Amino acid sequence: MPDSERLLSREEVAERLGLSVLTVGAMLRDGRLPGFHMGRLWRVREADLNDYVRELAEAGGDERRKRAAKAKARTAPNAADKANATRGPAGRSEASRKAKAT
Repeated sequence: MPDSERLLSREEVAERLGLSVLTVGAMLRDGRLPGFHMGRLWRVREADLNDYVRELAEAGGDERRKRAAKAKARTAPNAADKANATRGPAGRSEASRKAKAT
């Protein structure tokens, strides 16, 4: 079988990419990494892995910046979170509690 048709396990892919097996599994499940099931096991064609690595290298810093921006957007509080942070007990804002107290 030519090398390009060789099928790699999650462990082999993880070793080549310098990632954990769990990370590779997550990448396969969400489609970031091309692969397929053989029974219960994931397999990646060596040629597909080489293409994936080449695409990452060509994207270079642009891809890393995009991923960092997405991660930052997921962790940044949105306006609704900020509004809820100023609410006290029973969901009342500070101003409504003061008005009710007087």
